[in-house]
Amino acid sequence: MKRNTCPSGAASLLKAAGKCMAWFLAAVVLFALLAFFYILFGGGFCKDLKAWWIKREYASMELPDETERVEVVSYVGNTVGTGNLTEIWVGMLVHSELPKEELETYFADYTVWEVPDDLGGACLFPNVFMDCTFLEGKDSGEGYFLIHRFYDAFSQMDLRGH
Repeated sequence: MKRNTCPSGAASLLKAAGKCMAWFLAAVVLFALLAFFYILFGGGFCKDLKAWWIKREYASMELPDETERVEVVSYVGNTVGTGNLTEIWVGMLVHSELPKEELETYFADYTVWEVPDDLGGACLFPNVFMDCTFLEGKDSGEGYFLIHRFYDAFSQMDLRGH
């Protein structure tokens, strides 16, 4: 009894099609895994990297005379508390003998916030997401200013914003 067999050319064609289908399915699974891990971790990692670069810019920024850089901090996440939003915030604490108006002129593209003279019981505006270790334990904020700015995250794929 003779079995029905495909001609040898058709068998190799079916074998090649099976290999192509296996590679295609492997690529689909790999793409799904990469998308899953990007949603969970990749978006946050990219935003942290962007915040790190901006923080480096602040750390190397030229300052006016009679002004010294004290600390540079950054935060990535939901800065306004409304949900479904991820922002990058970078701030630089400086000590300066210059008045606020001169600093605002010098740092025209940034927001200049004057630290309150009396730190006892004062709630610092960015304290919700800023951790300025230098001011801990100090009674007076006289001469300290916070130069800061908000930056848009290039993507909202970050669980910290929800």
